[in-house]
Amino acid sequence: MTFALAVVPIALLLLGFPIFLVLLTAVTVALVFFMHVPLVALQQTLFASVNAFALLAIPFFIYAGELMVAAASPSAWSISCRAASARSAAASA
Repeated sequence: MTFALAVVPIALLLLGFPIFLVLLTAVTVALVFFMHVPLVALQQTLFASVNAFALLAIPFFIYAGELMVAAASPSAWSISCRAASARSAAASA
């Protein structure tokens, strides 16, 4: 188990892998080879934990931040959003 949780992450970090892949690989090696968890159960658990409606907010917040940076000012971005929502409210009325 020490191999999976100490040696594998250090080797992957030295090779330049991103942190999320290092953690995912270390945990997968530990679960499959040392705790004998079937790969199908591991895959189903990983997908079920990521398949949450609340996690959709994360990319939308990142996108909103990118829009604010591109607009060069949060106030300019909020003014354009208010104008767009006012136009859509007037069009639907």
